[in-house]
Amino acid sequence: MTDPRPTPRRRPARAAGRSALAVYATCAALFLLVTGFLGVRVAQGQDPSLGAANPAQVAQAQPARRVLVRKVVVTRHVTVIRAASAGSGSATAAPAPAPANAPVRSSTPVVTAASAPAPAPAPVRTATS
Repeated sequence: MTDPRPTPRRRPARAAGRSALAVYATCAALFLLVTGFLGVRVAQGQDPSLGAANPAQVAQAQPARRVLVRKVVVTRHVTVIRAASAGSGSATAAPAPAPANAPVRSSTPVVTAASAPAPAPAPVRTATS
């Protein structure tokens, strides 16, 4: 208890003149300088990745290729044959009989009654329900 009190430690002094704003401003200025320098080089055609543009190569363009466009036109002719009604009074020839092996076609469509839908499945029963 007779020991002297420890002295509080002092914070190290900050470097003189190096605030965060100065660092950010310096970084922004360097970025703009480098970007501007590279932009000028690209505008002058000195970019190594793009290469210098040769005026002779630019003027000598490939000739236009002929392109053949093929269109498919499908034409369908629909013939509707209507049966002559008996009471029309016009003299029409009777239709020719169908060959013996030809499928039978009726003039009226065959309508079948639709069956009732299947019943709904029973609900699922689990141990907790």
